[in-house]
Amino acid sequence: GFVVLLTTSLSLRVVRQVNVFGAVRYLWALLWFLPVQCYMSIQLFDYHRVTSVFVKHMWTDPDLAWFREWFCDAGTAHTECAVPIGGAYLFVLPNETIDENTAAIGEERYCQRFYNSTDCTAIREDAQSSFEAVLYFYYTCNAIWALLTALLILLAVRLLEGIITKPIVQRSRQHNVPGWLTLPIIGCIFTGCILLWSST
Repeated sequence: GFVVLLTTSLSLRVVRQVNVFGAVRYLWALLWFLPVQCYMSIQLFDYHRVTSVFVKHMWTDPDLAWFREWFCDAGTAHTECAVPIGGAYLFVLPNETIDENTAAIGEERYCQRFYNSTDCTAIREDAQSSFEAVLYFYYTCNAIWALLTALLILLAVRLLEGIITKPIVQRSRQHNVPGWLTLPIIGCIFTGCILLWSST
């Protein structure tokens, strides 16, 4: 959105003065940015519920302490609300099979052992659910805004094509096709280098 705002602000004089060369440059700035905008918009849709996994497994991390203070019940951010999933398995007896039921039992034993309580899991899950709801609301608002921005870019491109006239646009595209092809080539080379020299 900031890039579009900056590009549009710099191009207002071009459009007012009907500067064809400036309008062509503005057109290509938008055409180059449109695929990036669409790609970034797609990233805002959490198809595989990665956010839920992140919240569940990183909940006790110090980086999320501020969020626990907001979403946990008062006074539980570093106690009952932060009961660890991994630590709960330490309280599963050797003869018990580890599954969801025994994990819940282990968490309850952990809660009783350290906090003299039995509702740690419920407190933590309520806080995590509220946190996830806020995150998904934030992602959804940003995704809608990003798609609207992409639509505005497409509308601006169509208006510019009408101002510049199709013959000039067509000739400009013929000259800029090699430039268009450099972007996926650079992306492939960059990804290949990462995979080739990555330590893992």
